Amino acid sequence: MTLPVKDQIAELQQELAALRIDRERNLRALDIIRNVSIACLGRVSARAIFEAIHRELLPVFHYDAAYFAVCDPSNRETFRAALLVDEESVEYLENTPYGPLTGLMVRERKPLLVRDLERERDSLGVEPERFGNPQKRSRSWMGTPLILGYETVGVISVQSYRPGIYDQDSLDLLQRIGNLLAVALENAALVEQQRALSDALTGRIAARTRELETLTALAEELALQRPLDELLNRALALLTEHLSMRGGAVRLLSADCTELILAAAQGFPEEYSERLTRLPVAGSLMHSVIEERRPLIIDDLAHSSHWERIGLNYRALIAVPLQIGDRVLGTLLLVDDRQRVIQDQEIEFVRAVGHQIAIAIENARLFAERERQVAELSALSDISHAASTTLELRTLLRHIARALARFMRADVFSVVVYDAEHDIISDGLSIDEGEEHTFWQRQPPPPDSLTAWVLRHRRALRFDNLIEEIGRFPELSVHVIGAERTALSWLGMPLIGREGQPIGVLMVQAYSPAAFDARDEQFLAAVARQVALHVQNVMLFAAEQEARRTADTLREVARVLSAAFSSGEVLKVILRELKKVIPYDSASIMLREGRILRAAAVAPETIATRLDALNRPLDEPGAAVWVVKHKQPLLIDDIRTSSIWAPEPHISEIRSWIGVPLVVRGDVLGVLNIDANERARFTKRDVEVAQVFADNAAIAIENARLYAESIARREQELEIARRIQANLFPRELPHRQGIALAARCLPAREVGGDFFDCFALGERKAVAVMIGDASGKSVAGALLMAMARSVGRAEAIDHEEPALVLRETNRSMAHDVPRGTFVALCYATIDPSGRMAVANAGQLTPVLVRADGGIEYLYPPGPTLPLGIQPDMGYETLAVDLAPGDTVLFFTDGLVEAHNASGELFGFERLDAILSTCTSLSPHALIDRIIAEVQAFMGNVPQHDDMTLVVVQIGRD
Repeated sequence: MTLPVKDQIAELQQELAALRIDRERNLRALDIIRNVSIACLGRVSARAIFEAIHRELLPVFHYDAAYFAVCDPSNRETFRAALLVDEESVEYLENTPYGPLTGLMVRERKPLLVRDLERERDSLGVEPERFGNPQKRSRSWMGTPLILGYETVGVISVQSYRPGIYDQDSLDLLQRIGNLLAVALENAALVEQQRALSDALTGRIAARTRELETLTALAEELALQRPLDELLNRALALLTEHLSMRGGAVRLLSADCTELILAAAQGFPEEYSERLTRLPVAGSLMHSVIEERRPLIIDDLAHSSHWERIGLNYRALIAVPLQIGDRVLGTLLLVDDRQRVIQDQEIEFVRAVGHQIAIAIENARLFAERERQVAELSALSDISHAASTTLELRTLLRHIARALARFMRADVFSVVVYDAEHDIISDGLSIDEGEEHTFWQRQPPPPDSLTAWVLRHRRALRFDNLIEEIGRFPELSVHVIGAERTALSWLGMPLIGREGQPIGVLMVQAYSPAAFDARDEQFLAAVARQVALHVQNVMLFAAEQEARRTADTLREVARVLSAAFSSGEVLKVILRELKKVIPYDSASIMLREGRILRAAAVAPETIATRLDALNRPLDEPGAAVWVVKHKQPLLIDDIRTSSIWAPEPHISEIRSWIGVPLVVRGDVLGVLNIDANERARFTKRDVEVAQVFADNAAIAIENARLYAESIARREQELEIARRIQANLFPRELPHRQGIALAARCLPAREVGGDFFDCFALGERKAVAVMIGDASGKSVAGALLMAMARSVGRAEAIDHEEPALVLRETNRSMAHDVPRGTFVALCYATIDPSGRMAVANAGQLTPVLVRADGGIEYLYPPGPTLPLGIQPDMGYETLAVDLAPGDTVLFFTDGLVEAHNASGELFGFERLDAILSTCTSLSPHALIDRIIAEVQAFMGNVPQHDDMTLVVVQIGRD
């Protein structure tokens, strides 16, 4: 049925009014939503959003109380945050539980409208939560869950103390606002989450930056080539500071992996380092770290028996293995006295640091190994160089000590050189902290000493703590040498010779325990091998040098002995020179006199009063008698233990002795005794040297005896020769008018064979001059000159010409004189008219000095060979006219061959100079002048040959 127009208009007006109301409501809702949206802008916390919405909704819904809450995703029965409004009271809560009605909305995800709570309470099925003013009760109530997608993120509810205030439209508007609030809360949550993530990321970046800085600083420290303990202490300092830990420690596994050795510690008391330097791996907290190669993390050690046992109070612990590949080098431990939660990134950081430390330790070990190898090679090179440039044993030992001190932890370096033949230490040197000490020289090593043990067993001996470990060797004792301190660490290595015999011991010592390890022992063995070789080389060189010196000395001794002819002087020379080759304390020479050995000489001369006491009959026992009977040398190392030695109270200080026979052509002349005041002073080589020396000495003694006999015979022969020579000289010189003569012969100590003769030739009134020099000396020379003079004088009577006289004299002598002997002879005749004829058979040419100073040597023609060599010689005569004032000098070679201390000859030039300036001198004065000049030239040099001069001078008108 169609309504009237009026009704239709009325209905349309109503619809229009409703639409206008809806439009106004919608505009209002949009305006509210816009205002709420604007209010939520920039709000990043739930509280700020709730407060902003409260301010916007209060004018819209005119509520007396309101409840704004956001759910906690991690706890479904709790609101993470809630804002409670009751009239003027506003309260913000966190982590508050759901209320009955709000919880119902969250669970059912539906809005709820209650027009009057008093009337509809029973139909709700739950008791509405109360908050705010307890004196007032809410009557109108509506709320809506805040839904985002499929999740309820919160609730919003408004209440009034009056009933019927809210209707469905109010609920719809609230629901629309709730949807907007859900988005705002989600955005705020996202912003909060983003901020939290950003803050976390910033924190992680900062933490990682700090870790990187720490790792970089640590890497820089570890890259420095510092001592390992410094590097580890610096690493611990950086690590404990970065993690705010109380302390830390680095321990390294021992070589046998049974102990952890403290290498560095920070933040621990001193007694920790002292008491726990070495820890057994078994049973320790670090056992699992090493065996399982994984970190050990303990958050609370409050009741740890481990820490209580060692008196420490730590609550938290991080321990990681120091590992390279599958190899564990040790552990890194960090502790704190606070209970703390150790984060994963902290563990990873500590592991990274541990890896770096492990690399640093390995690098340090490799570097140390390289440095050790370089040092060892350098030491061996230095020792080799020292050995090649140093041939003195003690200097070599000092070089070895300095080479080893560069890298071995030795406070004391010692070496002994052992003489196995005599079981004594030939040299012992100890260098204790730079101070040298000599010990055990020329003594046997104490049998209970460590040195003697090494020599006996020929192998190394090492003690880490000598005082504690010496008990393992009950036969040994500690001998302190040098400084009055006992070393704790001791390492000795035998020096083995080429034939496997021990020749000494090389030792290093330290005043700290465990200073030497197996590596040191291995290296010292290499050094010992080289030292043994060099010691032997030095000893061989010294022996060779000693042998050379001995040979030189023996040669010199032979020369000196050959120059000594007095028996007493020879004995003194023997004992004096003997000490140059064999150092002794005393020595003596005993010579056989019938059945007695009589002491002939002793050294030093301060004990010469013992000579008579040293005499010993050959039928009594004794070492010297043994030497005579057996004709061989005898060495006694210790006379106190010798069965051959006969005790003598006056020589009780003698300990060792050498007796050597003095033998010549199989006959024992006596015994050379060599004594020392200490045992085992002499060696077999000394015996050999003494024998060679004694052989020379025996010859010298025998030569001295023979020389004494020959001297007596020689003096007799010289006396006979001097008499023969004196009888050959004319007793007086001939006198002729106009001719002046002078002659002189200066014989040497041994008659040299010079002679002269001057005689008158009867009818011719001439003067004959004969001057000669016979070969040979002593009696043989004298007899030869006598023969030449006699034959020559006889021929001069029979023949006028000098050449003929020489020919006939030569013919006679050539048949009669022994082969190899001859006579040089010059013969001249001078008549008063000044006519001179001269012939020469090997004698020096006469010199003619004219009155004006002119000099002319008179060389006859023909051969001039001395007499007695060839029977037929065609000697010729030289005729010379002499003027008044002219002088002729006849002389023998002893004149011009006289020499001074420099070996320079007087010579013809000096003779010519004298003759040219002395023409005014008479013959006698001229001879005096010439002899004076020659003797002045010779100085103190003895005359070695006869000097004979004959001067003939023609008288002036």
